[in-house]
Amino acid sequence: MRIKVIFILVWISHITFSHTSDLTSFRSDSVDIYNAAEVVDVPLFKTKEGPFFTKSVQSPSETLNLQVMVSSNSITYEINKENKTVIAPSLLDLTLGSGNLCTGLTIEKNQTENIHENLVLPYGEQKTVLNNYKEFVLTLKNKYSLRFELIFRVYDEGVGFRYRFPEDNTVTTIRITKENTQFHLNQPYTAWKETYNERGYTPSSTDGLRSLIPLTLTSDQFALVINEAGNDNYARITLTGNGQIIQTHLAGTTQTHQLPFQTPWRYIQIAEDTQKLVRDKYLLYGLNNTPYNSQEWEWVKPGTVFRCVTLTTEGALEAIDFCSALNIDYMMFDAGWYGLGYGKNNEDNPASNPMKVIDDIDMPTVVNYAKEKNIGIILYINKVAWYNYDNRAMFDLYESWGIKGLKLGFMDGYSSYGIKKIYDIVKEAGKRRMIVNVHDNFRPTGLVRKYPNLMTAEGVRGNEYTSTHSGNHTTLIPYTRMLTGATDYTICFKESEENYPSKLKTSKGHQLALSVINYSPLQHIMWYGRPSNYKVPLETELFSFLPTVWEQSVLAKGEMGNFVSYARKKDDQWFLATINNETSRVVRIPLSFLEQNSDYEVTFYRDKDSATIEKTVTTLENLKNDGTITPEGLQVALAPNSGEVAIFRELEGTTGIEEDTKTPKTLLFPNPANNYITLQATHLSGQNVLVRIFSCKGQALISKHLNWRKGKTTLNVSSLPEGCYLLSIESKNSKETHWLYISH
Repeated sequence: MRIKVIFILVWISHITFSHTSDLTSFRSDSVDIYNAAEVVDVPLFKTKEGPFFTKSVQSPSETLNLQVMVSSNSITYEINKENKTVIAPSLLDLTLGSGNLCTGLTIEKNQTENIHENLVLPYGEQKTVLNNYKEFVLTLKNKYSLRFELIFRVYDEGVGFRYRFPEDNTVTTIRITKENTQFHLNQPYTAWKETYNERGYTPSSTDGLRSLIPLTLTSDQFALVINEAGNDNYARITLTGNGQIIQTHLAGTTQTHQLPFQTPWRYIQIAEDTQKLVRDKYLLYGLNNTPYNSQEWEWVKPGTVFRCVTLTTEGALEAIDFCSALNIDYMMFDAGWYGLGYGKNNEDNPASNPMKVIDDIDMPTVVNYAKEKNIGIILYINKVAWYNYDNRAMFDLYESWGIKGLKLGFMDGYSSYGIKKIYDIVKEAGKRRMIVNVHDNFRPTGLVRKYPNLMTAEGVRGNEYTSTHSGNHTTLIPYTRMLTGATDYTICFKESEENYPSKLKTSKGHQLALSVINYSPLQHIMWYGRPSNYKVPLETELFSFLPTVWEQSVLAKGEMGNFVSYARKKDDQWFLATINNETSRVVRIPLSFLEQNSDYEVTFYRDKDSATIEKTVTTLENLKNDGTITPEGLQVALAPNSGEVAIFRELEGTTGIEEDTKTPKTLLFPNPANNYITLQATHLSGQNVLVRIFSCKGQALISKHLNWRKGKTTLNVSSLPEGCYLLSIESKNSKETHWLYISH
């Protein structure tokens, strides 16, 4: 049996961090890696020898079993789950300059260790990750007396493995030219292949497969994902298939590594279905259990991001005001702010100097104004700039301006040189207290504890492809791309303005829900928008208090490619977001993540029609009484390409429900308000009431004791900028909060 192997014919020069280069051409992100490849036929690796060593390792709960077999010229492994074969005997090998690694093998020692730990993440979809596994380390020597270790970690959820080459060896450096890792599937699977970084996912047979990673595979028995973890200096792998055998290939050029050296993890996660595949995806972080010092990284700040599409000082100041009013944490200058200005040809020209701001932008003025408003500035820099200019001088300049973050564009996320270059930039950014977002073909591999300032990455067919993004695509992302970490989807929340892109196929409710479902510590929202596009505060209200990192996350319910309902917790609130594909449906979403015997205030943001968002506030008890919530869960009616967000806030004490229904709510009008607002409630007549107004970040802006006469009072709010606020009303016997909108 033979298989097509892909060799990438792209060479990228190795650039030291502090030196410039005359590199003038490079592989662009938006190129299918296979279109640039030479395809040749080579035999699959096989072995007919019997093993001289066999070892079985069971997972902590003994539900999964790994068997490793070593013969003189091969290493094979097999995986069984619940006594069913998932991976049939499959070969492991590397090709070095001297030939295949697994030649003339002898075993020096083997050892097994049980690990049980809770990993604290700097931020994430979860606060902590339970990391329980059995580690099996096999120390070998080949016919060239080259010593290496093959390390396996066996989890209940899957198996990871990597090679380690110790310093005490017959050589001081090593270069891996090919990687020959097989995954021999025991039954036919549907492969959700991705043949190009921004093409999306297509179901296909594994026979003839060519795909990027992570690769999700589904069958009637199991759901699998094949991926890598811990890659900061090694060529990324792709996968090819012949029949039911999937094999790894290096997508980019390799480099020589100084010993000691270890490869990234290759891992396969195994679940009963796609739901459990998503729920147990944290193996990615468990494999990267490097030390983490929280005090060293306290400065790292997740948040929402608004892109300034008007590359002028005036436009930037307007965008900063917009961010301040809507509690958006960062404003970003995207492509075009430096050098030769906007346009891909200008970006790709080495003469486009990243240390020269275009004439229309006064950068110190912009940054100083942003600092006054507590808004961080993020700058986009293209790969050509990073490869052609003195990186340290660039950092010195950006640091002197007070820049808080960087977005790296069109970087090489395939070759070992390119990936190392990215992480060199990330490390230097960390020293300068700058966060990083990497766009285009790069993808994270779970290194959040090692590089907390690398907050997100694109590596997905994002929302910028407006005309092709129906729910058929968005309902696949949690089961595919998001299995390898933070996903910057560049949400294009739409408005009804004529000058705004109108090709988006998904509704506003769908777009709001994506900001919760698609995890990204730096969440880009309103990607193509200008401040003038957003004139209805209610439609963007969710963004004003949107968390981007979470304490707990649960895939409440979903069907891959049909609909997704994700629940995420931050402080005392659960955000339940649901999106749909192109087929209408009614679903029941289990609410098992909520505390039993507690009542909740429930706020819905839904599509009122194709043009706007509707907000309703009720209680869990009311929803139970009217049949919206049954023991099976919350009923959600979904139109094609629609979505919604429900926010659950637990009410204090068992009397919270009774007080909420028996005590009349205060009326606020007008809302939105201009200079004054009237508050009306007969139950507060004659009382001295404390009225406070807070920003959505919790900053107290107004605090007044007011006497209510004839059941109402007025409050001057003319000093508040346009935006949304929380208004608190506290009397001797009651307390309530309302959303207040200011529009001058």
